Amino acid sequence: MDILLFVIVLFLIYLINPLKDEEKIITTPFVSIFYIIGTSYLLSFLSIPMYKILYILPLLLIIILLILKGNLSIKLFFNLNLNLIKSLILIFTLLCSLFIGYAIFPKYPCEMWDSQFHMFKVKAIMIEDSIFYKNQEYIRYWHYPSGFHSFAYFLASDVKDIPTTIYFIEIFIIMLFVLSHYYIGECIKEGIGVYTALFVPLNYEFYRILLRTIYPNALGYCIFLILIAFLLRYKSTKNNIYLYFFSFGVFSLIFTHTFPFLMLILFLASLIFWDIIYKEYRDMLNYIKFFSISILCSLVIIHFKLINDVISYSNTSYVVNNINLYKVYIVIISIFCGVGTCTSTNIAIALLSNHQISFFLFIKYLLVSSIYIILFIIGTIFLIKNRKGYFVFYILLMILWLLNNQLIGFKIPFFSALYNSIRWLYNFQILMPVFYGCGLYYITERTTSTKKKFLIIAGIIILLGYNAYTIYSTHPKFYWKFYLVGSDEIDAFNFINKNNISNELFLNFGQDSGQFLPIFTNNKCVFCWGNYNKFNNVTANEIINYTWHNNYNKFIHFCKTNNISYVFISKNLKINYKFFENNSYFEKIYSKNNITIIEIK
Repeated sequence: MDILLFVIVLFLIYLINPLKDEEKIITTPFVSIFYIIGTSYLLSFLSIPMYKILYILPLLLIIILLILKGNLSIKLFFNLNLNLIKSLILIFTLLCSLFIGYAIFPKYPCEMWDSQFHMFKVKAIMIEDSIFYKNQEYIRYWHYPSGFHSFAYFLASDVKDIPTTIYFIEIFIIMLFVLSHYYIGECIKEGIGVYTALFVPLNYEFYRILLRTIYPNALGYCIFLILIAFLLRYKSTKNNIYLYFFSFGVFSLIFTHTFPFLMLILFLASLIFWDIIYKEYRDMLNYIKFFSISILCSLVIIHFKLINDVISYSNTSYVVNNINLYKVYIVIISIFCGVGTCTSTNIAIALLSNHQISFFLFIKYLLVSSIYIILFIIGTIFLIKNRKGYFVFYILLMILWLLNNQLIGFKIPFFSALYNSIRWLYNFQILMPVFYGCGLYYITERTTSTKKKFLIIAGIIILLGYNAYTIYSTHPKFYWKFYLVGSDEIDAFNFINKNNISNELFLNFGQDSGQFLPIFTNNKCVFCWGNYNKFNNVTANEIINYTWHNNYNKFIHFCKTNNISYVFISKNLKINYKFFENNSYFEKIYSKNNITIIEIK
C-alpha cells in the first residue's frame, strides 16, 4: 500500500491549509480526500492517466508559489495552548474508536456482495489509470460514482493490495467520523466537541455501515459531516475560506455517493430557511453561490461523461403510495430507530414481543433506547435555544423524505431513488451524535454541582458503554459469516500464484471465495455478485446441479466451450464433492482445509 505517498499528500496539504492550530489538524485529512477525488476526476476527464506523481506535483507547485510570494508560514505543529483535558478526552475517544474498528473489522474485507463490486471497480481503474476506463470486462461497474474507488486507487500499490487498502480505509473512516463530529460540536459551542465525538464509539451503526461494506456511502457520510462543520464555522466567523472548502468538498461528494449529497441538500435547505427567518440574507446567498459553483463544475463532467446515467438514475423511483396501519407502524419504528440508535431500539422492540427473553435484557435495552431518545430530545431543546434550530428543520425534512418514499408516493428526482432498506436508519443515525452530545452537554451545563456532573456523565457513559460492549461482542459475528476470505483462502491463492497459474478462467460456484480470484491472483472467475451469478446465460445453480446429477457431459462441455481449465471449490459449498473424484476428467492439484483446486483434463 502506498501509505507513504498518502502521508506526503497529507503533509503538503497541511502546509497549504490556511486554517490554524486545531482546525488545521482536523480538516487536513478531509481536504486531502477532496483533493484526491477531485484530481482523479479532473485527470480522467482530460484523458490524462492518473499517474500518482501527478497528485504531488500541483501541491509542490502551489507551495513554491506561496513561498515566493511570502504567503506560506511553515509551522509543523499547532499551538499547544489547548485545554489539556479536552485534548486527552479526544485522543482517548479516537483510540477507543480505532481499537473497536481493529477488533471487529475482518482483515480481508471480502464479503458476498458489495465488496466484490467495489474491488473490481478499483481494479478496472488501476488497469487503465482512469475512472472512465474502456475495459468491457468491467463495464458493469463503470456507472457507479468513483469517489471512494479513486481514493482506494491512490492508496493501493497493486491489485492484490486492494483488500488491505480497503481495510485501512475502514479504520481511516472511523477516525474521520470522530474528527468530524468533534468539529461540528466545537462549531456549535466550544467544549461540546468531546461530547459529540464520544457517541461515535458508543454507536454501533458507524461500524455496521462498514461491516456491510457500503464503503462509498460511509465515505460520503464523512464528507457530509465535515461540510456541515464548514457551513457552521462560516456562519460564526464570516470567513470565506470555509465556503471555499465547502465548495471543494461538495464537488467530491457528488462523485462519491448520491444519498449523502441529497442529505446535504436537505441540510442546506434547512439552513437557508433558518436564515430567511432571521433575515440573514447575505449568508444565504453565499451558501447558494458556493454550492452552485460545485454543481456547475460537476455538471461539466456529467454532461460529457455521465449524462445518460444521471438522467436514468433521476427517473428511478422506489416510492410507495400505500398508506395502511402496517406501513405506518414500520415508518414510526424507523423514525424511533433513527433517533434512538437502530440496534438498541430494534432489540427492545423484539424483546417486547418475545416472552422467552429475560426481563433483565428487556429492561436494559429499553433503558438504553430511552436514554438515547431523551438525549435526542434534550439536545433538540439545546440547539433551538442556541439558535441552531436548522438541525431540527433538517431532521423534519429527513422525516418528510421517509414519509414520502414509504407512504405518500410523490416522485421527486433522485430523492425517490432511495429504496426501503436499513439505509434510512443510517441516514438518520449519522448525525445523531450531534443531538446526543448536545443533550449530554446541556444536562451537565444545567447541573451546578461538579460532583453531580461527574456522576451524570459517568453513569450515562458506563451504561451506554456496557451496552456497546455487549453489542460489539456479539452482533458483528452475524456479519462475519458473510465474509469469504481468511487465512485458508489466502493459502490457496498463494498456491496459485507460486505455481504460475495466471490468465486462466476459474470455475467457481457463485458468491463464494472464488469470486475474489481476480483480486488475489492474475486470473478470472466465472461467477460473482457483479454478474448476478450468471455466465453466458448459464447460472451457478445449473452448474451445481450438474454435479449432483453426475452430468459430466454438460459440465465438461460448459468448461471446454468457455476455455475453463480450473475449478476452485470453496468452503461450505452445497455441491457434490464426489463428482470431482473422477480421475478421467479431473486432477486434484490442491486440497487444504476444505478448499480444493481442480485441473480439468
